Amino acid sequence: MPLPTFIIAGAPKCGTTALWSYFKEHPAVFMTNPIKEPRFFSDAKGELEKGTSGAGPIRSGTFGKGINWYKSLFNSCGEGQVCGEASTQYFSDVNSPNLIKSIVPDVKLIFLLRHPVERVYSHYWQEYKLGLKFPDFTSMVSNHHPRFHYYCNVSSYQTHMERYYNVFAKNHVLVLLNTDLKQEPVKMVQKAFKFIDVDPSFVPASVESRFNLQTKPRFRFLQGGYTRLTSSKLAVKIPERMRPYVRIITRFVSYINSVPNKMPPLPKQIRAQLTDRFRDDIAYVEELLNRDLTTWRK
Repeated sequence: MPLPTFIIAGAPKCGTTALWSYFKEHPAVFMTNPIKEPRFFSDAKGELEKGTSGAGPIRSGTFGKGINWYKSLFNSCGEGQVCGEASTQYFSDVNSPNLIKSIVPDVKLIFLLRHPVERVYSHYWQEYKLGLKFPDFTSMVSNHHPRFHYYCNVSSYQTHMERYYNVFAKNHVLVLLNTDLKQEPVKMVQKAFKFIDVDPSFVPASVESRFNLQTKPRFRFLQGGYTRLTSSKLAVKIPERMRPYVRIITRFVSYINSVPNKMPPLPKQIRAQLTDRFRDDIAYVEELLNRDLTTWRK
């Protein structure tokens, strides 16, 4: 059974869903099926499974399921195809780089980064959409809510990228910016195709599509209950053969319970406060990519 030759490893809320979709269309690429984010190279415990809203990922890693389970996700990989997966949890998990290296030492890694403050704010609204019982963002910041610390930790780009560079050679790592993927999607995805050694001239049909449009739940209690159920230990007890049907049903329920939502502007004072917090990470990305990111400081 094959193993991945490349992994889209985050960061969350930076365009990984879009890139995953583009890769999935390429005839020479196979992405994990039926699970989009296997989270295999992580053994972190999910916060909701523990009944808390602390400073960790929502869902647990799946390393305990074993290598045979992971390999089974690539069973349908065709002859001549390269295999890949996308799990944003790997970006900030301290154990992921070494776990990946121990099993797929020659794998290529793709990371997407975004203005760290905007990423934090988007991460908050993503979890708001899940119906979780959090305070408003301003209160979360002023009261040092543990979930806010989690968002900030994920945006600590220097810490997480250096952890990977300590394990993998730089020619095995590709870093893209979210803004570039939005403004020049064809150029960026073809750069990624070239990186994983498939035909870079292919243009995905969905390249002009928008992904993960911002929504909010009609009934937060309903969405929150669904999120807790699918993130709890009860979810792992669902028979394997039934899980595809459960996923379809739960996605449909989530869809009909959602309405469009535009994120309110981030208050200027909080933006300035957080921009100052991430000034070293911004400088790090500038040096890493040899890019002027003055706009990230505004």
